[in-house]
Amino acid sequence: MLFRVILFIVLSIAALMAANSKKMIKSIIFITVFLFSGGVLFAHPHIFIQYSVEIEITGNAVSGISSVWEFDKAYSSTLIMDFDKNQDGKLSPKEITELKNKAFIGLIDYEYFTFIDMDSRRLKISSVSGFSPSIAGGRMIYRFFIPLNQEIKKNACLKINIFDPTIYIDFSLKNQPMISNSSGVNVKCDVIDHSKDRCFFDGETAIKEIDVQITK
Repeated sequence: MLFRVILFIVLSIAALMAANSKKMIKSIIFITVFLFSGGVLFAHPHIFIQYSVEIEITGNAVSGISSVWEFDKAYSSTLIMDFDKNQDGKLSPKEITELKNKAFIGLIDYEYFTFIDMDSRRLKISSVSGFSPSIAGGRMIYRFFIPLNQEIKKNACLKINIFDPTIYIDFSLKNQPMISNSSGVNVKCDVIDHSKDRCFFDGETAIKEIDVQITK
């Protein structure tokens, strides 16, 4: 913080030497925002993930969500270099275990960036199963299942938002969500595009929200 204060003073003096007062004021405002905003205004993604989901409905419940993450080539190259030890383009059981322990399990602290509401009630993700990573086309791909086991009432509404509130990771929906329905209930799935509804990321919903309406 002391460094920022010193830098602020130095840059403010430089701004005072601007050619005119209007330019000076703009310079000071910019410097102040830059130093004391904590970098929030300048947050931007460093990792890019395309994701797909399949909502599974069995019996009288939403049993869970199957997720597929496809990492961008730049970050994939880092993961492949770190965990495909023999660089054969495939992940052995031992390599998968190490990848899971070092670059997947810890994401539970962020609930795997998956925020699910069932009938306006936020569901907590406490575990996932079936982690199955692979390498294809120079990209790292994660596959895993999020168990929910939520009973379906007469009219149920499921909302799925996959995003990183810090904007360090950019999640983009690759395909229309799929529905696996063996229960006979009526299911309607829409993707709500919020990109035109706001001029700045609000940190509460994904750019594309998956909205599932279930009726018996």
